[in-house]
Amino acid sequence: MPPHASCHHKTMRVCCCLTALFLCVPLAAKVPLEPVQIVSTSKAELSSGGTVRIIGSTGQLDVEGWDQPEVEVTVIKSTYRGTSSKEKQDGTRDLNRLNVSTDRKSPTEVLIRTSLPGRSITRPLRGMTSIDLEYHIKVPRDAHLVIRHGSGDVRLENLTAGIDADSHMGDMVVLLPESGHYAIDAKCRVCGVYSDFAGRHHTEDLVGEKFTEQASDSGTRVRLRVGMGGIQILKLPNIATAPRP
Repeated sequence: MPPHASCHHKTMRVCCCLTALFLCVPLAAKVPLEPVQIVSTSKAELSSGGTVRIIGSTGQLDVEGWDQPEVEVTVIKSTYRGTSSKEKQDGTRDLNRLNVSTDRKSPTEVLIRTSLPGRSITRPLRGMTSIDLEYHIKVPRDAHLVIRHGSGDVRLENLTAGIDADSHMGDMVVLLPESGHYAIDAKCRVCGVYSDFAGRHHTEDLVGEKFTEQASDSGTRVRLRVGMGGIQILKLPNIATAPRP
């Protein structure tokens, strides 16, 4: 066999091996991931007409009004890791580094604050990248609500007092008792506002929208702000509910 033929033959063998390797890579089974989850519930008493402040939340945030004179906060923290015990332990450690506290600042104020992991050599950026958060919060129906939310959807339901809610990114849905009288001020920087209640729509910088409804001076103030995402303001039929035992 001529020398150049031998070199060509060896080259073809190498190319065939590399091709086979690349073809086999997609067929290789991926390492399975399993959920690692921590669920916690905390409670705090709140006087009638008090204020609930939710600061630094991120992920799915649901707040519902109820008849109890207390705030109940259920937080679900989730991440995905491999099946080994070490990987699961690492996942649990990461979840524990993220803290959601419920503090009764006074008889009329409860603060719910989310503290994200700080910077470190292995984590140069503050925050989290692989943790999912869900908040299921129940507050007295007549509680005033102040929210400063990061990214994720927000749902507020059956609240009769004032609302001041800001969200950086995600959709916001607000269900208000239909018999109430509201002074609504809702604005999206990017996306639109839909409302079951009568009011005026204004275009904001071509890509955003503002909606306002001016009620009487006694109307409940509802201020909603979303950076990127839509706002829906829906009427909630009035349903008589008996106090829980």
